[in-house]
Amino acid sequence: MTILQSLRLGPVGSGYLCPPVVSAIYLPSSIAAAVSFGFPAVCGMVMFAGACEIAVASLINRVRKLFPAVVSGVVIIAVGIELGKIAADVLFQHAAEQSASTTASFATAACALGAMTVLAVWAKGLPKLLCSLIGILAGYAATAIFRIFPQSFFTDYAAAPFFALPDPSFISFAFEPSFVTSFAIAGLASGLRVIGVLTTCQQMNDAAWRRPDMQNIEAGVRADGVGCVVGGLLGAPGMSASPSLVSVEKTTGASSRVIAWSIAGWLVLLSCLPKFAGLIVNMPRPVMAAALFFNGALMLVAGIQIVASRPITLRATLVVGFSILAAISVPIFPDFYRSLPAWTQQFTGSIISMAVVVSVPLNAIFLLGTWRYSQLRLGADSKPVTARSFDDFFEKQAREWKVPAEDAARVRSVVDMAIEDVAANANGPVEIHVGSDSFDILVTLRYRGNACAAGRPSEEGNGRRAKLC
Repeated sequence: MTILQSLRLGPVGSGYLCPPVVSAIYLPSSIAAAVSFGFPAVCGMVMFAGACEIAVASLINRVRKLFPAVVSGVVIIAVGIELGKIAADVLFQHAAEQSASTTASFATAACALGAMTVLAVWAKGLPKLLCSLIGILAGYAATAIFRIFPQSFFTDYAAAPFFALPDPSFISFAFEPSFVTSFAIAGLASGLRVIGVLTTCQQMNDAAWRRPDMQNIEAGVRADGVGCVVGGLLGAPGMSASPSLVSVEKTTGASSRVIAWSIAGWLVLLSCLPKFAGLIVNMPRPVMAAALFFNGALMLVAGIQIVASRPITLRATLVVGFSILAAISVPIFPDFYRSLPAWTQQFTGSIISMAVVVSVPLNAIFLLGTWRYSQLRLGADSKPVTARSFDDFFEKQAREWKVPAEDAARVRSVVDMAIEDVAANANGPVEIHVGSDSFDILVTLRYRGNACAAGRPSEEGNGRRAKLC
């Protein structure tokens, strides 16, 4: 999957070093599918989720208004809350089973979580970047000190050979319609996250970067989906491009896509070391809970940052508020949702599903009536048609409509050039009509006279498109 993303194979692959990780986005749905229907259902549904992400790639430009920053942020916030809930369930269940060592369970989780937090906040360099891994190792040490290692940990480790080729004979597949919605949402959320990760990659590798290359991002999201499908075929959990690994690239400056081949080689080697895999698979549950809680907190705040990356209007406030409140009602009132008809479980079965089911339709409804219009007449009363008059008018309008300064500057640049062409061809006044919603700015110039020799192309920025007619 790392190599596929680093290539440019027509419509697949971004050409950037963008390694994947087993994504927390797929974790809640995968656990539920494994508990209800077993491992074959996880493999089959992960492949389905990858196919959904491929479909998302083809629709990025067409349906971008349905998935703005506010909806993407809500989904990521819901993932963080879901991970926190899973972490609490894992820890409390382990503590209940270890009635004689309840304190040890909580102490182990605290040691692991404390190590992660201390390194993330106060450390520098590699210790800061590897805070999660070092915290897990500290959790293993605490597990040994408090003697709460499960017996299966040592049994499985002793039985595992040092070197063995992976055996694919255990892999089988099943498709479970009851999990279609939850895995489709996971694929959608993964695609939204990849958009942000690849935008960061573009910024790092292009000193003259101005705005996202959506065609490149579309190819990258499609590669991420294809990789997830192939992973499902090989029995791997759901995977997605990792923001943290791209952050490591940014910090170290090692972003050459040639590195992808080295990464893939090391992973192939590690896949042939069962003892190494056993250390991860049999991770003590208090340590697992700490890692999930830590990553859930990071996901939660990342979602908040995404929401706050654009102006928070009253509509956005209601989308976030209604969606999050509805989502957290799922774990608070589980008996109520279980009492609903069976077909509703795919929409209300998790915090993430509920967040998407509420936020996407609500955002679509709130798009109604978002267009605002204004107009300006240049050249009246024998005054010359100049770009300066439009700039003064649009600067005031942009403040009123809360258009970001960068977007407003691009609009002025495009329209100013158009006004110069129109002024040379107009016989009389020029009427300028400006319309805007949360995504697009449409500027229309009307005048009597000769048509301009050539039209001006549209310009597209980070989440807002300027179009000139």
